[in-house]
Amino acid sequence: MVRRLLPAALLLTFAAAPASAQADRTTIGSDLKADATIAASDPNDIAFWPGSGGADLGIEVPVRGEAIAFRLKGGTVQTKSERARAEAFDPDYDLMHFQVLHPQGDGTFQATSTSEDYVAPVIGVNASKDTVKEWLADTSRLCVEPGDRISLSEVGGYVPYIFGNGLRYQTFGQVGSATTNEFRAGGMIAEDRTALEPTPVRGRELLLQVVIGSGQDARWTCQTPAQRAATAEQSSGPKAPRVLPPMARPSLKTRRLDKRGRVPMTVRCRAAGTDCAGTIELRAHKRRIGRARYALVKGASSTFRVKLTRRGRRDVRRASAGKLRTAAVVRARGGRKASGLFHIKPRRARH
Repeated sequence: MVRRLLPAALLLTFAAAPASAQADRTTIGSDLKADATIAASDPNDIAFWPGSGGADLGIEVPVRGEAIAFRLKGGTVQTKSERARAEAFDPDYDLMHFQVLHPQGDGTFQATSTSEDYVAPVIGVNASKDTVKEWLADTSRLCVEPGDRISLSEVGGYVPYIFGNGLRYQTFGQVGSATTNEFRAGGMIAEDRTALEPTPVRGRELLLQVVIGSGQDARWTCQTPAQRAATAEQSSGPKAPRVLPPMARPSLKTRRLDKRGRVPMTVRCRAAGTDCAGTIELRAHKRRIGRARYALVKGASSTFRVKLTRRGRRDVRRASAGKLRTAAVVRARGGRKASGLFHIKPRRARH
């Protein structure tokens, strides 16, 4: 994942270029010209997406492909003191992400995919209302279809006595011809289940810009059959190097959360080869819910505790049959990885 803080003027120059100038890339959403002067919040999950645009870039995805970059102007509103106290209460209070919303034909939308979790800059701390931050979706797969919308979705950020009405996101501009749709979930927004019924807020523009890649600028699974054939033809050449076996493997036994919201994961390093070091990543519902680093000498095994995100812990609590189906991915330096499925159970209730 790459994060960048870019000058707004540079991004406006890029956004103003016609789509044909960038071959297989199209920019949609805000032109980022308006000042980020309006904030919004909610104690629970909330999603914002453009209803109509004051800009000329378009608000709907025009082609089949993949959302590959996001640019957001503004940030959250909180002091250093509030931020420190909120992090002590809940380290994940300020998580946000981007979601692909597919129209259902009855005026509602459903989220079909979700990016990994991000954290917006803080106005007055590490950003200003003119700051534009860019994230590249290099670890998330966000396939899109024509007519889809891209939302800014956040977990609410409720913290008692600090953010009683949720963390404020000052990422909106006052534009008379624009409309921003919002959906206040009153709980969690679940992929392919929650029906997002838009509430339009007129005169407000979501200052979010999204780059859509198609053809070779989209991953294989997001391309059309014709694009896949063209990609395969252009990439034909020397055979790919032999895939080496993974250096480390996870144990896939059912695990239970501890009182700190961590999952114990046992990893074994192969006896043949070298020492192992890398990351353990846990994923559920197409999103990352936990990540930790590991290091082992060859032939050894050890248990590492992976802290789940706030959303991940909530998924475990609400999982059907009392356990959450989770993918574990163990990556080693050099690109080798091993993966598998297991289940996470909630912490045992005290009697």
